[in-house]
Amino acid sequence: MYALLYNCSGRLSSDATQMSNPRFQGDRRQAGGTFRQNPIGAPMKKMPDLSIERAARDKPWVALMPDIRPCRQTSIGNVLVNILLGLLFSLTAHAQIASTSETGGSAEATRETEILRKEEAMLQGDKVKYLRIFEISDAVSKKKRLPDAVVTEAISDSSLYIRGSIASYPFLQQAQVKELIKTKKIFVLDALLRNPAVNLDPDDIDTLIDLNFLEINRLIVSGRELGLTRKQIDQLASSDDLLTKFLVARRYQIGSDKEIMIALIKGKNDSDIKTAILKFNPIPTEIVDLLLIQDNSAVRRQLTMNGKFTPTPQQLETILNDTDPGVRIGILRRRDVVLSAEQINRGINHQNQDLAFWYRMRNDFLPTPEQIEEGLSSPTVMTRRSYAHMEKITPTSAQIERGLTDSDSNVRWAFLLRKNITLDDRQLDRCTVDPVFQVRDVCVRRPDYQLTQARFEAILFDKNPNILSAFTDRGSPASVRLDQFIWVTLKESPPNIQVALATSKWLPLSDEQIQFGLNSKNEEVRAAFCRRQKNTCGAR
Repeated sequence: MYALLYNCSGRLSSDATQMSNPRFQGDRRQAGGTFRQNPIGAPMKKMPDLSIERAARDKPWVALMPDIRPCRQTSIGNVLVNILLGLLFSLTAHAQIASTSETGGSAEATRETEILRKEEAMLQGDKVKYLRIFEISDAVSKKKRLPDAVVTEAISDSSLYIRGSIASYPFLQQAQVKELIKTKKIFVLDALLRNPAVNLDPDDIDTLIDLNFLEINRLIVSGRELGLTRKQIDQLASSDDLLTKFLVARRYQIGSDKEIMIALIKGKNDSDIKTAILKFNPIPTEIVDLLLIQDNSAVRRQLTMNGKFTPTPQQLETILNDTDPGVRIGILRRRDVVLSAEQINRGINHQNQDLAFWYRMRNDFLPTPEQIEEGLSSPTVMTRRSYAHMEKITPTSAQIERGLTDSDSNVRWAFLLRKNITLDDRQLDRCTVDPVFQVRDVCVRRPDYQLTQARFEAILFDKNPNILSAFTDRGSPASVRLDQFIWVTLKESPPNIQVALATSKWLPLSDEQIQFGLNSKNEEVRAAFCRRQKNTCGAR
C-alpha cells in the first residue's frame, strides 16, 4: 500500500523526524580561522534527535507516514499520491468488513475479505484500475458528476474495489442502485447504505434484509434512518443475531435492551459487546458490573474509554485497581468523576508512565511541596516533564535552576514557558545558546528577555531565522531598536560576527550600514557586504 509513495519520495519519514533534523532546526554556523566562538559561551551543538522514539510509541502509525513532498514537484508524483488516497478511501468499508468477519461475521464477509486482499495485490501493478479508483473517489469527495459511461462501466466492472467505490457516488440513479444491490456483495451494499444520496425504496430494503448478511442487517438498524416498515422492523427484531436484536431494541424500543445485553455478555462475543457498549446510553449499573468482570481487557477498556455511565464508588475502586492501565486511564480522563486524594496519590508515581501522567494531570490533584520536589528531581524523565508542565505548581528558585539545566530539552522548554518566574542574566545567557532550537526560541520570546550586545551577536550565529524574528516581526519585546546593536557590531565586533551580520537575510540594514560594511578594512567583511549588495559588488 505504501510502495507507491515510498518509490516516489525515496524514503519514509515522520513529522517527528523532520522536526528533529538539523536541516529543519538550524545548527550553529561554523566559522573557521581565528574567529570568535559564540559570544556568550559554549559553541552551539548539533541538534539532537528529539522525540522520535516517543512519537513512534505514542503514534505507531507516524513511522509509516510517507514524506510525499518530493512527489509534489512532479505531475506524476501528484497522480500517484492521489491514486493512493483514492484507494485508501475505498478501503474504509473493506476494513469494516474484515473486522467483522474476523470476529464472527458472515461467511460471505470472510470470502469478500479474501477477494479484496488479492485484488489489493493485483492493483499494485494495474495503473488503469488505480486511475479509475482515484477518478471515482475524487468525484465522491468533491461531489462531481462522472460521465454516464464511466458509471455504467464501473457498476459492471469485475473489480470489487471499483464497484464498492462507485456505490458511494452521490449521483446514482435508481436503476443503478438496483444493479449494485444485485451484486450481493457486502462491500458494495455497505457503501450503498452509507451513501446519504441513495434513496432505498421498501423493495430494496426487503432485498437487503432477505440476503441475511448480519453486517448489512446491523447497518440497516444502526446507520442512517431508512424509514423501515413495521414488518421490516419485526423481521430484524426476530433475528438470531443478538447484536441486531439489541440494535433494534435500542432504536425502536422493541424488546428489552437490558436483557439482550446480558445475553450478549454471557455469549462472550467481545466484538459485539464492544459495539453494544457504544449504543447503550446510559449503561445501567448492573450491566456495568457485568462488564467490569469480563476477562477480555479490551471490553473493559471500551467501557471506561467510551461507555456512558456514572460509576458507583465500588465500581470506581474496581476500575482503579484494574490490571490493565488502559482501563484506569479511561476513567482518569473523565472530569465528571471525582477521585479522593488517597486514590490519586496511589497512582501519581506508578511505574507505568502513561498511567501516572493521567493521575498527575487531573484537576483534583493538588501536589504538596514534597511531591513537587520529588517529581521535579525524579530520575524518570517523563515524571520530570509532567511536573515541569504543571501550571498549578510554583517552583522554588532552586527547582527553577535545576529545571533550566535539565538534561531533557522538554523540561527546559517547559520552565522557560512559565510567565510567573523571572530569570537572571546568567540563565537568559544560557538559554540563548541552548543546543535545541525550540528552547532558544521560547527563551528569546520571554517577556523578561532583554537584548544585549553579546546576546545579539549570539543570535546572529543562529541559522534558524525564527530566533531573529523575535526581534524583527512583532511588538514586545521585539520593539527594541536593533540599530544600536548593529552599529556596535559594525564598529567593534570581530570580522566573523560582521560577516554573520552581512549574510543575515532576515535582518534589515540601512544603506548607511551597508556602506559602512563595504568600507571595512577586512577583505572577508567587504566581500560579504558586496554579496549582499549585488549591484555595488558589480560596480566594484
